[in-house]
Amino acid sequence: MSTRVTRAVAVAIATAGSVLPTPAVAQQEPAVSLTDTIPADALTRMIETGSTVFNGGSCIICHAVGGRGDGRRAPDLTDVEWLHSDGSFEGIFRTIVWGVEKDEMKAVTPRPFFMAPNGGMPLSGEDRQAVAAYVWSLGHGRQPPRVVAQNEFLRLLEREEVDEALALFERERRAAPESLLFDERAINALGYEFLRQRSQPAGAIEILELNTELHPDSWNVWDSLAEAHMVAGDGRRAMEL
Repeated sequence: MSTRVTRAVAVAIATAGSVLPTPAVAQQEPAVSLTDTIPADALTRMIETGSTVFNGGSCIICHAVGGRGDGRRAPDLTDVEWLHSDGSFEGIFRTIVWGVEKDEMKAVTPRPFFMAPNGGMPLSGEDRQAVAAYVWSLGHGRQPPRVVAQNEFLRLLEREEVDEALALFERERRAAPESLLFDERAINALGYEFLRQRSQPAGAIEILELNTELHPDSWNVWDSLAEAHMVAGDGRRAMEL
């Protein structure tokens, strides 16, 4: 990300009160947002970087891959409803920086959840900006082509069209072999969604097999695939892995 973009981010946030405003600062947003002022190609790079940080880090533990929300601990970030900001880039950025002390969403157990500053990750200033841009794009229909493809992949999985989703992943991989739609951690999480939340080990196996193809040297992907075969009742195949 260029120095010019980083400075533009700082200026835009500063117009809201200060570069790192406290939660007590009035929530009036700047009349002109950073997302309206930086060049389109710079915004695209920010969003794509944010997707990588978000889906490859701890964000997906609660918000799920693609920011869809896990239904228990964290809200869906792809809709137009916002609990802790107005949904602007600057508002989302503040939430990332300061976290959320007490979430309105409740878990299965009767206790409130919270979000640590930076989502509990060691984010740089540019990482925070990029994640804010990515989350902002999800609710504003401003996703670049790569994120659009990610969302279509997730929609196909939501409809349990696993073969179609994997075909899309392969087409995108051939078109841009240096940039996978999702990394190892995200694909593993999607496999476990099918295994645990949907109780569909067959779909989980297909997804997790993709991970073993992409990351054959990772012990975790093979362990996850073996677990899926065990749940499917194929202990012999699990032992072979």
